[in-house]
Amino acid sequence: GGSEHSKRSKRPRLLYYNPYVHKSSKEVNILLFYDSVKETGDSAEYELYVMDKHGNNTSSNQRSAAQSIAFVTKNRFAVLTSDGEIILKNMDNISKKKMKIAERNVNYVFEGGLNRLILRSAEFMTLFDCKSRQIIRELQIATRFPVKFVHWDAPHYQRCALLAKFSVMICDAELNDICTIYENAK
Repeated sequence: GGSEHSKRSKRPRLLYYNPYVHKSSKEVNILLFYDSVKETGDSAEYELYVMDKHGNNTSSNQRSAAQSIAFVTKNRFAVLTSDGEIILKNMDNISKKKMKIAERNVNYVFEGGLNRLILRSAEFMTLFDCKSRQIIRELQIATRFPVKFVHWDAPHYQRCALLAKFSVMICDAELNDICTIYENAK
């Protein structure tokens, strides 16, 4: 039908390459993320691609709903659902663990290093350990503009940059603020 065509015509917004897969590995993992479309009411979705070193796709490529996604390990990725639940899935796109972070209305997940996620809520960026299900550190965000991207110094994961509309915050691996740079809006 018409809605199926509109979903297929959506363009991917982000491409994530699994940084935890070693170069000697026999496979490559990629997540494509598609934004929600307000006009059609389509929700945000992702597609998982698992390919061998020759580029042969070994995955089903079915689209699944997600508010955001991030790789956690070489064989796991996190999916944030529309109700704020975090689901860890394997490379067959099968749910392995479900988590809900109490007292935080998580609206986005970012890669946070091996077995970790950075969770965005209205006022905080939270470093979360997926194995122990513990909050490692919370960083209060002073800006009214949310963090849009987190970029790590892979493969070392010693520092990251949190990018918002008018600021860049440099943090260490434990999400301690090293420095913040603000751009004045004109």
